[in-house]
Amino acid sequence: RSLWAICPVPTDSRLIETISTSWPFAAMTRWSQWPVTSAGSAMIAGVTVPSDATMAALYDPNMNFTGFPPTGMAFLTTLGTRNREWFQANKKQYDAEVAQPAKDFVDAMTARLQDAVSPLIVGQPKTNGSIAPINNDLRFNPDASPYKDHLLLKWWQGDDKKRAPTLHIRLSESTVGFASGMVISDVDAWRRAVGEDSGAALQDAIDTLAASYDLDLAGQALKKVPKPWPEDHPRGDLLRHKMFQVRAPIPMPASVNTAAFADWCTARLAEYADVHHWLVEHLT
Repeated sequence: RSLWAICPVPTDSRLIETISTSWPFAAMTRWSQWPVTSAGSAMIAGVTVPSDATMAALYDPNMNFTGFPPTGMAFLTTLGTRNREWFQANKKQYDAEVAQPAKDFVDAMTARLQDAVSPLIVGQPKTNGSIAPINNDLRFNPDASPYKDHLLLKWWQGDDKKRAPTLHIRLSESTVGFASGMVISDVDAWRRAVGEDSGAALQDAIDTLAASYDLDLAGQALKKVPKPWPEDHPRGDLLRHKMFQVRAPIPMPASVNTAAFADWCTARLAEYADVHHWLVEHLT
């Protein structure tokens, strides 16, 4: 009999962990430790387990994300006003209604963004991967709440996720924000790309977004246009950046509680693709 007729099939990004802890052959940590057939499948207790390639073909990241539950989104708002003791007492709800849907959302969005923006987009459904820690870093703002009242999620293109061109989503109970940007590690390269003719395409992409959204450009650190660029340079404001992010918040749609939210977010974030592609082309 096929293994699928005997055991439920895990279909999320934690496939190996699920197999190693939950299935009947839990004593073995990886099926790759078992004999392998000519087709690349492992043999366990006389049952053929499909190869990694077969499982990858069968895996559908859309199957797990069903939306963020209303109680989970409300939990985020409450969390922003609570302390560590409250969070620890309610962590099971956080894990089930916020953290796990966020991981499933990252998986669903990664597949969609690879189709809509670039096949090289990377997403990691874990904290300090695509999901920012839910706690605030109080070293820089000791008066802040210990916890965020929102989720910060990101997908990047490049080997160094801290410096690569990145797409962002910020989720709170009432708003969702979208952004494209990057840390500018080479300021001279940024200024050349922006200041020369190539910079016109970036400005056009920003102007297109500004026509539809209440756009904010973050990262403008200098008070004056840097030399040797003239003060009246048509992209003088961009030349003053030391970090770059273009972003806009919009009201949260009702679809946040459904699987359709991933498609809706993909359509919004794809509007930032021209900015993202410009950053990839000129700064990586």
